[in-house]
Amino acid sequence: MNNREVPLLEVENLSVSYGKVEAVRSVSLRVMAGDFVSIIGNNGAGKSSTLKAIAGVVKPSGGSIRMEGKEVGSLPPHKVVRHGISLIPEGRQLFADQTVYDNLMLGAYSRRREEAGSLETDLDRVIELFPILGERRGQIAGSLSGGEQQMLALARGLLSRPKLLMIDEMSLGLAPRILATLFPVLERLNREGLAILLVEQLATLALKVSLRGYVFENSRITISGSADDLASNRQVIEAYLGRRAA
Repeated sequence: MNNREVPLLEVENLSVSYGKVEAVRSVSLRVMAGDFVSIIGNNGAGKSSTLKAIAGVVKPSGGSIRMEGKEVGSLPPHKVVRHGISLIPEGRQLFADQTVYDNLMLGAYSRRREEAGSLETDLDRVIELFPILGERRGQIAGSLSGGEQQMLALARGLLSRPKLLMIDEMSLGLAPRILATLFPVLERLNREGLAILLVEQLATLALKVSLRGYVFENSRITISGSADDLASNRQVIEAYLGRRAA
């Protein structure tokens, strides 16, 4: 197998349990370098738990998680970040009593000393992506609007220099006009080479911007394929896209 065939992220038979409740059952998925993959499904289907397990936030009860061929499933979150995985969690989870600038700097906490010289360049880049953050640099993060907080969460994640950006429910609680700003940014980042794994309740938007997708039901994957194939799948249409199949 040559390097081009090695997945950036490979999850095999992943299981996650909370006590006696099995939230994820034997999930296997792949993200290739430069990929844009969406995960859709009902609430409680195991989508967020899968991302948390990949990020090291929760410990898997079974299976393996490999990043560039290296097992990361037993690592704590800060070491997972150093392998190139960044999670933008549901609800954003900013440090609400800290400034915008402080939150951005905390996103870079895992960078090694040899990368310190490029931090200002990367900071300028995320502010170019989200200009409002430059204007709000000294403002307390908790006083930002919901859309501005989501921009800050994305920018904070990007400052860790990820190879894979995982985003959990980006659209949650946001107005359509904000989403019309955020989704094009994700498409731009992906065109520039960043792999993205997106959990999203708005299946129509998710499949529109992604290349491939997985459908979660009852804690496992039931359907997978290209975004176009999923968007035309009768079961997906009737369950998640808000219209009946012809």
